[in-house]
Order: sequence, then C-alpha cells, then structure tokens
Amino acid sequence: MEIEQLQCFVEVCKSRSFTVAANVLYLSQPTISKKIQSLENEMGVELISRKKNFAAPTPAGRYLLEEAQKIIMLADDILQQTKRIGSGKVGAIHIGISDQLDFNGILPGFLKEFSDEEPMIDVCLSVYPYTEIPGMVAHGEIDAGFLPNVVHRPQFDGQTCIHINRTCPHLYFSSQHKMANRPNVSVEDFLNTPLYLVGGADSETMNKLRHANLCFQQVIFVESMQVLKLYLEANLGVTVLGVSQCVGSSDRIRSIPLPEMDFSVGTDCIYNANDGNSSVPVFISSLKSYLKI
Repeated sequence: MEIEQLQCFVEVCKSRSFTVAANVLYLSQPTISKKIQSLENEMGVELISRKKNFAAPTPAGRYLLEEAQKIIMLADDILQQTKRIGSGKVGAIHIGISDQLDFNGILPGFLKEFSDEEPMIDVCLSVYPYTEIPGMVAHGEIDAGFLPNVVHRPQFDGQTCIHINRTCPHLYFSSQHKMANRPNVSVEDFLNTPLYLVGGADSETMNKLRHANLCFQQVIFVESMQVLKLYLEANLGVTVLGVSQCVGSSDRIRSIPLPEMDFSVGTDCIYNANDGNSSVPVFISSLKSYLKI
C-alpha cells in the first residue's frame, strides 16, 4: 500500500468520479484506475463500486476512506516536519550571555521577535564569564555568544562576529558627586575620582583611556554590571561605558558623552560559521534582518 494509491482512492471517493480525480491529481484516468485496482488486489476486497458515470466507496471502502485520510495527513505532517528540521526551523540553539554584558533594548527585543517568528526553535540562554565564551563557541559547547566589544578576547578560526550596537562612550557618575550639578563638566574634572571598569586591564576601554592620556587616580576592576552600578550609586567612583540601560536607567546616576575618545562601545555576537546546528543560520539570519545589516 502506497501513499499515492491512497491519494487516488480518496480523491475518487470525494469526487465520485475517476475522471474528476484524474484531473485533480494531474494523472491519466487509466493510471487512477490501475492504482485503485492494485490497492483492491492487495487488500482482497472491492473498495469502489463502479457504475456508469458514478463511483462510490463500498462498506470496506468507507472504512478505508476514513483511515486513509488520517494516513495522508500524517504523512504530510511528517514530510513538513522533516523539511523544517532539515532547514533549521525546528531545534534548539544554545546562547552564552556574558556575565558582564550591559543589556540594551536591542537584544531583548530581538529574542522576543525571534521566538514569535520561529516558535519551533528553543533558545536556551546561559550566563558565563566573558573570558570563556569565545572558547565555548569555538569548541561547540554553545552555538553563539553575546559579550561586550570592549573586552579582550582570543581569536579562533571560523569564528564570525556581528556588531549588535555601537554608541559613543559616556562617563557615568553619581548624582551626588560634587561635580554633578556644575555646568560644562568634562572628564578631566573626574580624574581624581576612582574609575571602576568591568573587565580587566587589557580592556579596550582601558587602552583608549591611556591613548587619550586620561589617567585616573585609581582604577578598580569589578566583576559585573550590577556591582558597578552599586558603586556608582554609592558615589564611590565613576565609570566609562556606552549608552547603558543597566546603569543609565537609575535616576541616581548621571552621564556626559565623551566624543573625544576615538572608539565606540557596544555588544558583539560571535558564532562559528561551521557549526553543525542547522538552527544557527536561521538565528543569525533573523538577527541580521532585525539589525538591518
């Protein structure tokens, strides 16, 4: 018993005509008759009562009609699901998020849109130290990673980077800082204040500050954006970041732009172009479309 035989049988039963069924299925009438005759021979029963200009299912044919329609629908579902899986439309993608990432409005918005557009792809998010993410992507432990562009990261063959966003760096400080309410303040007014940075001494922010001859009295490195925010709100120091949702959302923190610093701050997405997960190209394509790149 073949699917094509059942399709011919169902169409004859629905149309009550071999000729109409042949037209619907784009087959010749002799082909339709041959397939149904073969099906009857295989089952050993008459399935279609053939009369002049009329064809109707027998009692056995009525039972087969009901079951054949289920089989055809199931076969189509299997076919479509197999195609979706093969095209990456069904599956899971594992994303590493840096523990030092300052979430902006872009990433949450994209993840919501992607979930709506590709409901059969599960996006699994996990938080890791930013130093581990590039290696995890390279070794296939995660499919992609999001991390700040200002941190140093090793380069791996086949690894591709997408710029999620870029903004001018800003100096952030407490609204209680003695310089907070003065007009025309600049970064030089804060050089005697401790500078807090997320990351390490090899960060791009640190390198650019040195290049601009901006030497803060003290530089302190912290582990996360949350800790950094607490220090700023407590008026214990200042920091240099891009446009920050995490820090900038606090009414106890103010900022000034630093256009004189020749670099931009933002988030990067890295992934392995040779990843065997077929859902990765779907994810990356959607991300590029969302970013309009």
